[in-house]
Amino acid sequence: NIINRQDYTMGVGYSHYQTWHSKLENYDLTGSIFNFYAKYTIHPYTLMLSYLPTYYWVESDKYLMRHHAKPEVMWKVNEDLVMRFSYSYYKNDYFQDDTKDGQTNEVFLNVYYRIKGKRGYLFGGIGYEDNSASHPDYYYVQLKTKLGISLNLPWDLTVKLTGKYYDQDYDNVDSFYGIKREDAKYYGAISLCREIFYDWLSISGEFNYTKNDSNISD
Repeated sequence: NIINRQDYTMGVGYSHYQTWHSKLENYDLTGSIFNFYAKYTIHPYTLMLSYLPTYYWVESDKYLMRHHAKPEVMWKVNEDLVMRFSYSYYKNDYFQDDTKDGQTNEVFLNVYYRIKGKRGYLFGGIGYEDNSASHPDYYYVQLKTKLGISLNLPWDLTVKLTGKYYDQDYDNVDSFYGIKREDAKYYGAISLCREIFYDWLSISGEFNYTKNDSNISD
């Protein structure tokens, strides 16, 4: 945080994302993610704005430059219920395939409800994404949903269960396969977390399961 007042915050951040594959090295992914952000609170609302320029490499080759702008509004309905609405705009520039170049618009609503007695909280969300590109094969719309629960356990442990479902339908008949592509993604996760030594330091173990489905087998 460069500015950190009670009702106003402004700052900059950086995240590094990296994956390695033992047998499919051509899928290795590197991401450099900058974040310029500002937040202003007018109780019971918090207004937020973020700009995230992101650069991706695949197998050490330039892959994607993405500009991401994200205004958000968080509403504290009461002591137990919080709603968060966001809009995201993505400008995508693919270095290896200009036909994918384009833009994405997304709206998302998240809801958090604290369980009585501070035993944990429930959360859920629903979003809609519309993607356009230089080539009609990459026009699609996507529905995103998620649902989960976080529970506080004895010995300062926290368990979290999360489920997500994405439904992605392409607008046009694919020029190669001759059909409209329809994709779906199922995601489930369970994690166990515990604070160690300090309230800002914790250790966690997590298991994730993802299933991708499509009417095009490739």
